[in-house]
Amino acid sequence: MQATTRWVVGSALIFSAVAAAACSKPQESHGAPPVGTVAPAPAVSATATATASAAAVEVPTYAPRKIPAGFTGDVYTQAFEIVRDKGDLGASQEAAMKRCSSAGKALCTDAQWARACEADPALAKIATWTASGVGGGRFVTRGGGDAGCRARDVVGGAESSPARAGVCCERAVSIKTGNKNAAFVIAATKRLLDYEAALRAKDELALQSLYDEKVNFGGKDRAVGDLLKLHQKDWKQFPDQWAIFDTCTVEIKKITTDKGPDSKLQGDCRTMFHRGASTYVAMQRLLWGGVPTKLQTIGDASARAQAPDGTAIEEREVKERVGLLLAAD
Repeated sequence: MQATTRWVVGSALIFSAVAAAACSKPQESHGAPPVGTVAPAPAVSATATATASAAAVEVPTYAPRKIPAGFTGDVYTQAFEIVRDKGDLGASQEAAMKRCSSAGKALCTDAQWARACEADPALAKIATWTASGVGGGRFVTRGGGDAGCRARDVVGGAESSPARAGVCCERAVSIKTGNKNAAFVIAATKRLLDYEAALRAKDELALQSLYDEKVNFGGKDRAVGDLLKLHQKDWKQFPDQWAIFDTCTVEIKKITTDKGPDSKLQGDCRTMFHRGASTYVAMQRLLWGGVPTKLQTIGDASARAQAPDGTAIEEREVKERVGLLLAAD
């Protein structure tokens, strides 16, 4: 393993991976087993066993249902569709995510699942992966058991189970904010999702419309044309990358500039980045400002990353924050 590995992700943001920390932990096998099977075990006919086990498990399907926008506790989530079809049992988290992606969706985030289960507690009967990572190759699972909508666990992404499904959700961003004004929460979540969607689609024109004339990208001011060139280079080199904004803390920041007082919309987002066979969790800070309001800053969030259960994300994942390094240019 090299002493330092640079990971370029969806928005041309790079992680500085600490090799010592990485090597101190068992390495996951990122070869995703086929959907509907479990990972093979030594000296056992794993394929036949897994297929039989998955076939014996009866997990209810979940017909497409629209979940309305609203607050679950202090978290606001946009409206979204949720669905579960057959054929998703026994997959790793990565394989389950790919399956949802092939249908134009993603695994539900922890916050999305909680919102959906509040609307329909019957969802809790289905144990499922989520799109919420907590660092160290571990992900949140929801549902199953006797705890109803409180059922929640954190397991390794390669730990398949013949009874664990991959419930899919239409992408939606969840936010924590002290501002409960309906117009504010709708506008804030839309800005976040528009940016995520443009990155995922590799849509240069959409990104150009979202960026200000100059963007502070990882601590360096860049003209929008130069930033778009970085995106083009990044997409060509790593076409399989994506980023998901999980839950963002959003607020209006009052600042003073050389032109006088100003206000900016700030989002500190727990973000999951994927490239190749690797998935990382990091905190990303986004700032919008100006008239009309445009994205002006993309970089590291100053607050320490928190997992969905309130515990700190592992130190290695914190060090792999967004914006520490940029591609050579």
